Amino acid sequence: MTKLVIRKISWEFDASVPFMWQPANPDFGLFCNAFTFIAVPFERYIVGAIRMAADRFAADPAIAAEADAFLKQEAQHAAAHRKHMLALIERYPDLEQCYADACAAYDALLDQEPAEFHLAYIANLEATFTPLFKVLLDNRDALFGGGDPQVAALMLWHFVEEIEHRSSGLMLSRYLSPQPVVPDPPCPPDVCACGRRRRRDRAGLRPHRPVRRARRLHP
Repeated sequence: MTKLVIRKISWEFDASVPFMWQPANPDFGLFCNAFTFIAVPFERYIVGAIRMAADRFAADPAIAAEADAFLKQEAQHAAAHRKHMLALIERYPDLEQCYADACAAYDALLDQEPAEFHLAYIANLEATFTPLFKVLLDNRDALFGGGDPQVAALMLWHFVEEIEHRSSGLMLSRYLSPQPVVPDPPCPPDVCACGRRRRRDRAGLRPHRPVRRARRLHP
C-alpha cells in the first residue's frame, strides 16, 4: 500500500498577489513564477500519462494504489498552481500565452509517444527534482525569507511533496517496462524537451514590466 498522503489545502490567490513576490532575489522569484506556469500543464501531462496506462496498472493492486495516490497529489499541485497562475494572468493578461504554449507542447508530447515513454520521462524528471528541491529547501531562509508568505508557502509545500513521491514515477515506469532499452543520444529527449519549455516560459515572462523594474532596482 502506498505511503503517500493527500493533503488538501485551501489556497487563495487574487490579483493582489505580487509578480515580484521576492524583491530580495528577483531572479529566484522569476524562477518560481516560471515554475508555476510550467507546473500546471506538466501536472496535467502526468495525469494524462497515468490515465493512459490505468488499465495496465489495475492488474496489480499495489501499483494501482501508488498510481492513484501519485495522480491525486499531482492534481492537488496543479489546482494550487493554477490559482496562483490565474491571479498573475488577471493582473498581466499577456502571461496567458505562456500557459497556452506550455499546454500545447505537453499535449503534443502526450499524443506522440506511448505510455512507456511518458512514465520514463516522468521518472527521470521526478528523480532530478529531488536533489534540486532539497537544495532549495536546505536554503529556504535565504531564498524565501522576506518574500510574499503565501507564494513561498505554495512553493515549499510543492517541493516537499515532490520529494515525498520521488519514487512513484520510477515504480510505475518499471512496472510498464521491467527491462527498458535506454537510448544514449547526445541530449536525452526528456532533458532537451524540458529545457526548451523552461526557456520558453522564462522568455515569455521576461518582457513584463515588473521584471524590468525589479532588475533596475536589483542590478
